[in-house]
Amino acid sequence: MTIIMINYNKILVPYDNSKLSDTVFDHAITIAKISSISSSGQIVNVILLYVTPIIHTLYSIILYSIYYWDYLIKIKENK
Repeated sequence: MTIIMINYNKILVPYDNSKLSDTVFDHAITIAKISSISSSGQIVNVILLYVTPIIHTLYSIILYSIYYWDYLIKIKENK
């Protein structure tokens, strides 16, 4: 039986303060430790990407619509 070990330099972990993301973070730390040990102490960076839900408000939708409309007008003028 052959075991193949992949050594990681960086591990990107999405994080949103949920219980699942805590578990994923713990697993990423474990993988980083194992990868560091198997590669003679090489440093493994664990990068947390904090994820937040997008909240669409009427204000943001109106601003986006104005921006997009202005963009379309500029494209039409340049033709």
